[in-house]
Amino acid sequence: MSGHQFIANADHCVHCGTLKTNSGCQTVCPGPQRRDMVLRPEPARREYAVEDIETIHARLAELRAEQQAAINQVS
Repeated sequence: MSGHQFIANADHCVHCGTLKTNSGCQTVCPGPQRRDMVLRPEPARREYAVEDIETIHARLAELRAEQQAAINQVS
């Protein structure tokens, strides 16, 4: 952990924003933060389950067949 850094004529710490008047308190400055984090690239196209129409239709047909079989079994 590093100490607070103040630029000339600035009232706040460059890293954590602590006031110059409160720099002697218990607040610990985290020091310089890394801001050049590499982010993962955005995917070219997102795959949504709603767009998988063939699978949805096939599953609905299965459910209708199960429902009809259950109705026929009760009758």
